[in-house]
Amino acid sequence: MDSNLLESLSGMVEFYANQEEDNIKLIIERLRNNQQHGAVYESLARSCIYNGLNSFLNKDEISQVKQWFYVSSLLRIESARYPGGFSYTMSTPDEFIFPILSDNTEVIEKFAHLDTVHLLWGEFEPNYQEAKFEPSKDDPRYRTHALQAVLRQDWEDYQKIKDIANQKINKIREVVQFEFGIYDAIYEKDKDKIIEIVQTLLTPKVHKAYNKDFGEEFNGEIWSHHPVMFTKLAWMNGLEIEIDNPLVPMELMPIKPLEHYDYYYDFLDPTWKPQSFWGRLFNLK
Repeated sequence: MDSNLLESLSGMVEFYANQEEDNIKLIIERLRNNQQHGAVYESLARSCIYNGLNSFLNKDEISQVKQWFYVSSLLRIESARYPGGFSYTMSTPDEFIFPILSDNTEVIEKFAHLDTVHLLWGEFEPNYQEAKFEPSKDDPRYRTHALQAVLRQDWEDYQKIKDIANQKINKIREVVQFEFGIYDAIYEKDKDKIIEIVQTLLTPKVHKAYNKDFGEEFNGEIWSHHPVMFTKLAWMNGLEIEIDNPLVPMELMPIKPLEHYDYYYDFLDPTWKPQSFWGRLFNLK
């Protein structure tokens, strides 16, 4: 493993760890005052992702990787409820890779139905639900809706999204063609087609081009984003393909939910409530 990569990742883990205590305090205070903002949850979510990637690169137990990705996903579910934060990145399905790799069925189900209050460009644009059937080159949120339909096994909804996108957009971007190609192949149970698309995305030139904007995943140094996501989706649908490439870590592909997932942060537990003033004053539970 590249020592520079490990050093860079350790630096990100430390950077977000230094903010953690303040972020937790801010979230709890804003929960008391009903003044939440998604960006604080997103900061903690990124911290968990870097911890998960660090566990993966240091060859810790896969359970640790899944646990960290699970917590990051819970935080992003919360973040999507408020302006800012994860809700902005729902413009594409890219960040769904982490809940998918967590193997937590409840989290994946929540992402399959996830909505957001956030608008991409301003108050006059379509909201997230309206964007589903109003695709354009400047508004790719239909891509996220397409993946959500696949996660729900709602193939009729997916087909409608795809058909409208093909009708309304003069030239569909190549990445979207790959996404639709994978979803079609999953529906048709076509393992060979999935492998063909994944192998195309793993060619050095394509891998470099498609991973250059995934800074959170170190631009393809850890894995190749789309091949990992597509291979995992195949396994989730009973198509246990094998990809012989270090950029697709096959140890992450088997569908093996943990016996127990920990909330890690108390405020993520649905039964948790912020202490009242008197509770804080007298240290009451």
